[in-house]
Amino acid sequence: MSEKKVIFIDYDGTLYNRTNNCLYDEVYDLFKQCQEQSIDIYLTTGRTMPYLFNDHKLLSLINGVIGANGSFLYENNKYVFDNFIEVNDIVDIYNYTNENNLSVVYFHPNGCYASFKDEEQFEKFKFYNPMPTEVLTDIKQINKKIELICIYAPVALIDPMIPLFTNLLIYKWGSSGADVVSKNVSKGKAIKKLIKEKEYSITNTYGIGDGLNDIEMFKEVNTSVAMGNASDFVKSHAKIVTSSIFERGVEKILLDILDNKL
Repeated sequence: MSEKKVIFIDYDGTLYNRTNNCLYDEVYDLFKQCQEQSIDIYLTTGRTMPYLFNDHKLLSLINGVIGANGSFLYENNKYVFDNFIEVNDIVDIYNYTNENNLSVVYFHPNGCYASFKDEEQFEKFKFYNPMPTEVLTDIKQINKKIELICIYAPVALIDPMIPLFTNLLIYKWGSSGADVVSKNVSKGKAIKKLIKEKEYSITNTYGIGDGLNDIEMFKEVNTSVAMGNASDFVKSHAKIVTSSIFERGVEKILLDILDNKL
């Protein structure tokens, strides 16, 4: 059994401040200190690798990525496992979003297919998600395996979808959209598998996040930390609540881990 500490940490709303479109320099510095103290770090995110490949510095300071909400593990410059959405489910989502005039993005290991009903929204997506993007006008264009689907729609249109797609998990983010993945994956399941394979001691496991998709992560670690900008519901599932991302909450937690206060 390894006595090494391991941190599973969310990206959006935890490390990445969308308001400033950046990670703070102090985060990189603290990750470097973790690396020097042999503390393992796994980015545990809804993001996919084509986006994360843009941040070489970040990738050089972590052990791996549990991405697309637990759909894959990327480590040592390769995919260790990858769970894809079934073709029939992709077709169902495609038909539903077309019929309801919803913008949608299908992510694969090399980029994404995007179908936006609003040009301004599409330009915003490309700005915040730099990666190879193909405009989708026909489902026949989808010839790559899909890890994650993002639907851009208000909650009032997302909620009715949940009982319709029983083979899928739909994670709402904020009030403007949702991530869609296969039902048999989650951040928690991927973390549980990794802890077992790496033989980490549960005592030395940490999970830090702010979203609904982080609740399953919290269940698999000893020390769960919700960001101050998380909803009250997410906070209720964590052992510790730190300050918000705007108040550098993640930095405070990383310092406590480094100083053996946690």
